[in-house]
Amino acid sequence: MAWDDFVLPGFALLMLVVGVWPQRASAKRAGRDSFLISSRDVGGLANGFSIAASKIGSGVLVTYSTLVFTYGLDALWLFGSYVAGYILFYLFAMRLHPESRSQSYYTLADYFSRRFGPAAGRVVGALTVLSQGGWVITNVVAGGHLLGELSGLGPGLMMVGMTALIGAYLVVGGFNAVIRTDVVQYAALLVILCLVAWVALQPAQGATLPASPVEPMPLGQKVSFLVFGLLFPMGSAELWQRTYAARSQRHLLGSLAIASVSFVVVGLALSHICLEIRSTIGSAMESETGMGLALGAADRLSGAWVSLWYAAFLCAIVSSADTFVFTTASAIVEDLLEPQGLIRDERAKVMAVRVAVVGVSVAGVSLALSFGNVLDVTYLFAGITLTMAIGGLYAWLLIRVDPIARGARMRLAAAMTLGAVATIAHGVVTGVTVGTAVIGAATAVVVLILGKVVLA
Repeated sequence: MAWDDFVLPGFALLMLVVGVWPQRASAKRAGRDSFLISSRDVGGLANGFSIAASKIGSGVLVTYSTLVFTYGLDALWLFGSYVAGYILFYLFAMRLHPESRSQSYYTLADYFSRRFGPAAGRVVGALTVLSQGGWVITNVVAGGHLLGELSGLGPGLMMVGMTALIGAYLVVGGFNAVIRTDVVQYAALLVILCLVAWVALQPAQGATLPASPVEPMPLGQKVSFLVFGLLFPMGSAELWQRTYAARSQRHLLGSLAIASVSFVVVGLALSHICLEIRSTIGSAMESETGMGLALGAADRLSGAWVSLWYAAFLCAIVSSADTFVFTTASAIVEDLLEPQGLIRDERAKVMAVRVAVVGVSVAGVSLALSFGNVLDVTYLFAGITLTMAIGGLYAWLLIRVDPIARGARMRLAAAMTLGAVATIAHGVVTGVTVGTAVIGAATAVVVLILGKVVLA
């Protein structure tokens, strides 16, 4: 029996049961708090797994395997930067969590609306939709191509099937479904990666050394990873949402600790797998970096191990994509429609988010089919996220100032708007490159500095 005869329908059925079944009785009467934020009652383990699952998606699998094939264990700087970023974010989150409860925050933009005024809130809301929607496209593109290649069913069909599955359980279960499925998917991912790395994928008999040794990672790239890792959490709307959802500050601390430790485990397991692949295939990976991890390990495995390996990719891809679909849909309703007075009733808001989930899923597939290079998508929307991160860091620095002065409000709105414009303009004029990922953040910093001087 071919793997797709069992793994794909089996995985889909399991996710529907986990995501839909516990919610079926209460779906029609689900309130705003329950549907959007799990009634702010998510425990440390579940929240930690969900935080980690949203980060370890298809883009990270492709990017990290490419780095290991080139730089060896120096690639662990990527996961080390994530850990450093969550440690820094925790210092801010300890203040954010109690405020989110007293002020009933649901989205990242809610915080900025209160502290910096409606204009800043609208800017952040629009950027949240743009950045989170971009990560939907990234995961659908990468996930479709990876799963299409592994299954032989083609990327287009896999894109449609994956988003249809996600949309089905999100429409019924909302944020509860995201958390439940993330826990199952990330637990399975951790177990499978460790088993494949240290049980199934043994050194090949007669393996030859790589045609070329791994290169040392340039210092500048290490610094870049560290800066990205430190900044990214501040601009990650899905992480702010999980901060709001934590049952208590103790559970929030536990969730960030669990996510950080699991990142190290995943990084070590992936490193071992990639180095084993490279020891057999060597520099051949350089011509197929995107699929090197997926196909390289599959070629070395046999029997049930191959099916488990494919299941690990399904878990990584879907657990990340569903987060971004739901966060995008929430931002559309909460940050763009509700402030205009278009939605007032609680039940109407829940229904609007459900409709938005369907819309985001359809738009994500439609746009994903138009993109061929996942790196282009990644660099573009990483730039938007980093621009938002500058705004988040600025807000943290001013957290003791309440209310925020009018000058600060104007600077923040202008910085984030111009940063996003610079990111998109750079991609349009020069083509999307790694520079696209940093130009927006740099522009935002310059605007904040100049604004301080001019408006001082």
